[in-house]
Amino acid sequence: FVVVVVAGSDGVCVPDVVLIFLFFFCLFLKVTRDSDVYELCSLVVGKTVYITAQWVGGTFQAYYQNEGAFTSVEGWQQPLNRSLINYRLPESGVTNRTYCNFNNYDQCIPPIKVAAKACTSCFGLECEACIWQEYPASLNKEEEYSNCCPCLYWYADEYNVPFLKVNC
Repeated sequence: FVVVVVAGSDGVCVPDVVLIFLFFFCLFLKVTRDSDVYELCSLVVGKTVYITAQWVGGTFQAYYQNEGAFTSVEGWQQPLNRSLINYRLPESGVTNRTYCNFNNYDQCIPPIKVAAKACTSCFGLECEACIWQEYPASLNKEEEYSNCCPCLYWYADEYNVPFLKVNC
């Protein structure tokens, strides 16, 4: 199995090309579980990852999970990994770009600009995590993420950065 990394003249990798190559490789060659590329192919073609999780404390704000697997028996029987902690993100649901206005523009746009540059190779849920990480630690990240959702959508439309349109 050979992975060809495609790079432009500026030396930057072109992830979509490699991803498309891997997708067709995995889909049509019927990769088996004993293959070295089974987990990579399972991820690329979108198989379900089965995990177990347990709330941390009684606040329902964070949970532990296990490593996960692409089969339910393996995924549900793995022990929890207490170093894998996921935190609940607030969901505002407001994606109307007209709500990005004088009340939140100055506060939201700087971290969005950073995320637009830092998260260019993200996909799906990975984009949410990447964008979340770009908000300054000195600010209340939950409030920022929730209040800045309309500005994410405004910036995404204004500057053609579609990966910024995440589920806020």
